[in-house]
Parts: sequence; structure tokens; C-alpha cells
Amino acid sequence: MELRVLQYFLAVAQEQSISAAAEALHLSQPTLSTQLRALEEELGKQLLIRAEQESGHWSLRTWFERDFERLDIVSTYNLVFNASLMVEEGLGCAVAFDGLVDTGADRPLCFRPLSPRQEITPSLVWRKSAFPSRASERFLDCVREIVLEETAAPSRA
Repeated sequence: MELRVLQYFLAVAQEQSISAAAEALHLSQPTLSTQLRALEEELGKQLLIRAEQESGHWSLRTWFERDFERLDIVSTYNLVFNASLMVEEGLGCAVAFDGLVDTGADRPLCFRPLSPRQEITPSLVWRKSAFPSRASERFLDCVREIVLEETAAPSRA
């Protein structure tokens, strides 16, 4: 057992997330996960409760069903603007929420809804120990207003 791996475990406990700990330790998430699983195997005990999360690929896999394996997914992105630049250059297609990219009359992009329709519940996530900045507080106020408006509006069935 190496002291380094125990420090990795401590970082995960402090961050309460393998991904956040990997970032803090300047490691890739798969590398950290592998090290932690090896520690668990060495000790013969499960040390972490891992939440099963649905990734974007899993959602697409479900939606495309058997055709998913035929897709040539060469990259994923976490900024839709960057993906839109690749699409504009003809390098492929992107799956994103409608309205996140300018698709005005002077723009070469458009959104096409998936069929059957996909329902996704977005979440706002931030670090537990961080205090929101004034800009973050304003953003959250705007989100609250929108949610209140949506819940007060009559159903659009």
C-alpha cells in the first residue's frame, strides 16, 4: 500500500467526488478510479459508494438503439459553442439543447428535434464549499424567476 494512494482516497473524501478529486490532484478521472479500485481490492473492502450516473453516451445509446454502434462518434464536448464551430466547418453534427447556439437567418446552423422526443432534466451544480459570487447569485435569481413563471403558467398540453 502506497502513501500516495491513501492521499488520493483522502482527496476523494474531502472533495466528495472522484472527478473533483482527480481535478484537484491533476490526474485523469479514470486513473484515479483505477488506483482507488486497486486500494479497495488490496484492503478487501469497498471504501466508496459510487453513484451510477447516466452519461450522455448512454442516453444516445438508448435513443439510437441498435444503430448506435454504427455512429462514428469521434469527440464529445462540454461547450456547445465549440461544437457549433466544428459543425459550421462541416466536421460533423452535434446533439445539444435547442437555443444554446445562435441559429439566426445569417447563421449556417439549425436545430432539428430528435424523434421520438427526448426529455432531459437539467441540473445546476456547483462546489459545496464555494460561496456564490454576485454574478452567480444574480444568475440563480434569474433561474428562480423563470422556474416560478413556468410553474405558474397554464399547462401547454
